[in-house]
Amino acid sequence: RAGRNFCLAPGELTSNGSDMAVFKARRPAEGTEMPAPRGSTMSDADICRALTAGEAWAAEVVYDRVEDVVDAVLFRLLGPGDGERDDLAQQALERVISTIVSGRYTQGCSLRSWATLITQHLAIDTMRSRSRERRIFDRSVEHHALELVAEETRTPERAAETRRRVEHLLSALATVNRARAEAVVLHDVLG
Repeated sequence: RAGRNFCLAPGELTSNGSDMAVFKARRPAEGTEMPAPRGSTMSDADICRALTAGEAWAAEVVYDRVEDVVDAVLFRLLGPGDGERDDLAQQALERVISTIVSGRYTQGCSLRSWATLITQHLAIDTMRSRSRERRIFDRSVEHHALELVAEETRTPERAAETRRRVEHLLSALATVNRARAEAVVLHDVLG
């Protein structure tokens, strides 16, 4: 699984300019407590304390504990064919970890329930954003079709401009004598 980029080392929590936190991991120093095994039987509170204290292994344990509920919520709300599901799962896991570290997760529910709630909010925000985008952009149009439209010279705008220019030319030709009008048409219009 790609994207397990959320290990936390002491003093390494920074902001990336959004509401997400950026975590950078360091190797544990000699004599440091060994990481908890995957599928740890530690309580949510113990894991949260370790993560808040900067224990890098705690982020992996959080991931293992909530990954399946994050994927299930995204699958249920966005469907099986969503191309952004992996990116959204990564965002949800980052938010889970950042809320634990920032103290916004008060442990009023299980970590899995908290991850479910955060993922639901993320999925709903994504659906709202997509709905707004659909009002502006037609995502069903393929890229090569857009290129064809851009290369096409018979656009309605170009036809209107050509019509306006022909009308302007006809009104100008009507003001000069017939011989000069024919000369202009032969030279400038017909080449």
